[in-house]
Amino acid sequence: MAKKTEYVHGQFSWVDLQTSDVEGAKKFYGALLGWEFNDVPTDQGVDYTLCMSHGEVAAGISPLSPNAAKNGAPPSWSNYINVVDAEATEASAKEQGATVLMSTMKVMDQGFFAFLQDPTGGSFGIWQAGTHHGAGWINEPGGFCWNELYTRDVTKARTFYEKLFGWTFESSEGSMGEYWSIKNHGSPNGGMMGIQKEWGEMPSHWAAYLTVEDCAKSTSAVEAAGGTIFMPPKAIPEVGTIAGVQDPQGARFMIIEMNLTDAKA
Repeated sequence: MAKKTEYVHGQFSWVDLQTSDVEGAKKFYGALLGWEFNDVPTDQGVDYTLCMSHGEVAAGISPLSPNAAKNGAPPSWSNYINVVDAEATEASAKEQGATVLMSTMKVMDQGFFAFLQDPTGGSFGIWQAGTHHGAGWINEPGGFCWNELYTRDVTKARTFYEKLFGWTFESSEGSMGEYWSIKNHGSPNGGMMGIQKEWGEMPSHWAAYLTVEDCAKSTSAVEAAGGTIFMPPKAIPEVGTIAGVQDPQGARFMIIEMNLTDAKA
């Protein structure tokens, strides 16, 4: 599946990058993923950049907010989950122990969003669609295809997301320990795993996966463009080859050369 026109409640629908250097990020991701860019004025006084792949919106880029920059927040990718009612979802999340990092706000006619932190420390956005339904290009090179939570308390995280979105989970044993596949209304919707001791002081966080044609060539392209590799290419049976990379501004994300085309519904 590549083109996408709608998302159901509880389904990941969007990823975007907050960065210290929008123009530098455009140069990097344009070279890596073939993205073209469309800068859209906002009512916040700054442009929001739409990343285009195959004529469809694939992701977004925005400058770090003044407060985030002032407080030393690093550039980072964020993941957004589609909801029917953002205010109601925010209230439900608070009841279940979430921290509200940014309360529900309207984004012109595009929709409503809020930014939350689950009880284990993983931050994510929720999106109630208006004229912007989410990514129009997914699961193929140039689009996102997967969202993954690394957490220090898998049980607490599972309980939270199950109550909030009705997600279900299936366990399997992988090379890095137990892995939990997330399903939303019976369809694949991401994954979850516990942070391993050997990973050091890594905080709980959601990671975005961007799809590439060739993982080995893409990691070389990352380094040639000034980025770094924090996890070399690794083959995952029946899934594909993944790698962990960091852009020149410091934002980390995963890339994947997929063997499956239906990893995300």
